[in-house]
Amino acid sequence: MNGECLYVADTENHAIRKIDLLERLVTAMAGTGEQGFWGSVGGDPERTDLNSPWDLVLIGTTFFIAMAGSHQIWAFEERSGKIAPYVGTGREGILDDILPAAELA
Repeated sequence: MNGECLYVADTENHAIRKIDLLERLVTAMAGTGEQGFWGSVGGDPERTDLNSPWDLVLIGTTFFIAMAGSHQIWAFEERSGKIAPYVGTGREGILDDILPAAELA
């Protein structure tokens, strides 16, 4: 997070990766490499299967991840070591509602 790193949503490998440009090193920050399924509640980022992460943005110290496979936005807080759904039920749809009840497509 020092401006010398690139963060990547590795869709096909179901992972979030950090590329340290100074050290020239790639590390997995989240995901097991196995595709997650509908209904996952998250947990330990290194033990949680992700479902086709498509894109991400860092706001403050939280990564918000667009999960294409589950039609959700997940939140990953690296410092606390937790990753979990943030927006969306996981059902594909168009429904405005409170964050956990919304449906995205």
